[in-house]
Amino acid sequence: MAERVANRIWVDVVRPRTLLFPISYALVLGGVVGFFGIVAPISIALLGLTAVMLQIVNNIGRVHGALAFETDERFEMYERKYEWLKRVDRYAEGVEAVDDLKVSQTRSALFTSSALAIIFGYSTIFYALTGIAWTVKIAVMAAFMVILLLIILRYVGAWRYGLKPYGSAIVFVIVAVGVFGGFCLIAHTVVYAVIYPAIGLGALAIALCNLQEIGSMDEDLKLKARTMAIVLGAEKTAVAQILILVLATVWFALFLPMLGSGLTYKLFFLVFFIAFFRDAIAFRKSGTPDNLGDFEKSLYLSLLFLSLAFCLCAGANALSLIFMMLVG
Repeated sequence: MAERVANRIWVDVVRPRTLLFPISYALVLGGVVGFFGIVAPISIALLGLTAVMLQIVNNIGRVHGALAFETDERFEMYERKYEWLKRVDRYAEGVEAVDDLKVSQTRSALFTSSALAIIFGYSTIFYALTGIAWTVKIAVMAAFMVILLLIILRYVGAWRYGLKPYGSAIVFVIVAVGVFGGFCLIAHTVVYAVIYPAIGLGALAIALCNLQEIGSMDEDLKLKARTMAIVLGAEKTAVAQILILVLATVWFALFLPMLGSGLTYKLFFLVFFIAFFRDAIAFRKSGTPDNLGDFEKSLYLSLLFLSLAFCLCAGANALSLIFMMLVG
């Protein structure tokens, strides 16, 4: 049982729920690439795996940063998640397992996950840029290392910008650049229309950051952090959350005309847009630290469904164009 508890804690360190975001990133990117008639499933899969590893680096970095600065966040981060242990009289073992989580362990996990992210990232670059000049490859590799370093420094080191008011803005830039740069990497060209879904996904990343910041306000105050939630307060952050969700939906919608004039596409997207507005309204009415986990889960699922819809619509449009070309 003790081993099971320890394994469960490491699962929570990785936070599998958050991996829905990089999966959504791959779906959105796949939809955009497919819309322009580019078939690159291996490159998309490699980019998706890289994004998943970068998300894991971010999650492990958050825990490592907390432990390295000797805060009590390790207890407050997990105690609420281990109510199930009370039912089997194993809650004490859970707390003990959290207490046994050492800085050296999280440092090793951070190093390993970063190494895997580099392997996947560089594999993607070399595969997608086959036949391209080495100067371009080196430039892209350097850009990837900058992104990885920014992700690590979000909660690790003296800067720890994840605890600053502008932390969400940096996350937005990383995600938006990831979408736009990922498309350019695969397509070998620049299409400025890709900025629309890039900004939309970046805005949704800020929405997820807001939920996490509201839920960790007590812990962040102990760290003397100045996150956006602390600067604005929970009430104003909740209002900002609604605006961000609406703006994200608008930026995705701006790309809709490029998917064709068919009413089916619009109706398909509308179904998933409603999910985001539902999340926003429900959060505004009853968003409290006690039920933020439910809103976070709902937002992740809505994001996944929207990304899937985006991928399917763009893919269907691309297939119809290819069919018309073959028939014509």
